Amino acid sequence: MLPCGTAAGMLPAPAMTMRKSLRITATLLLTASLAACVQPPAAPPQTQAAAAPTRPAPPPERLNLALKSDSQDWISAGDSALDGGGDMQEYVPAGQTVADWSQMITVLTLPPSQDPTARLTALLKGLRAACKTYNVVQSTARDDATRSANLLARCDKPDDTALNNDNILLAKHEAIWAKTLEGRADNYLVLRAWHADAITPDSVLRSAGVRRQWQDWADRVAVVPNGGA
Repeated sequence: MLPCGTAAGMLPAPAMTMRKSLRITATLLLTASLAACVQPPAAPPQTQAAAAPTRPAPPPERLNLALKSDSQDWISAGDSALDGGGDMQEYVPAGQTVADWSQMITVLTLPPSQDPTARLTALLKGLRAACKTYNVVQSTARDDATRSANLLARCDKPDDTALNNDNILLAKHEAIWAKTLEGRADNYLVLRAWHADAITPDSVLRSAGVRRQWQDWADRVAVVPNGGA
């Protein structure tokens, strides 16, 4: 039997005296030898390594809440989804909770289809209906450059039952600083609330210095490029 891979042209030429039948037999043997030759198993097809899962691109922007620039030491107090899309985060001063707080910052992150000003209008409408007295202490028109607006509202002697929501705790005096922001990926409504049963000298409703602190903090709250300060 011929070694594997031997070609017919490499066989020695048959002798001139070989009978025709022997030449036919030699040809048959060659064919049989080539057919019986065991070829090495073919290498398995190369399989491409599974592509590493691609990480979603980070959002192009984020909300700078400027918590570290404020005089208070804030802690996260809750995170929940909103009906209709978006989510809500809550922050209170260290040592306080959502059930017992003097100040609270609430951030509503809204999809682009939801107008933060409309959200704020609905919220203030409910608050106005619950308050014996309600007034807007100060406000700024929408700034086209920053796509934001500010408002400070005051509520006195509210009626908890008018809001029809057991999760909302009201004191005798309430103040809400609201800032609306329009981003390119999301919209935001940022609310800073204060409440107490007495208006103390260091409250935002009485102290001009505290109000300036709140204003400085609100000015730092902005939509910034991801990775920005």
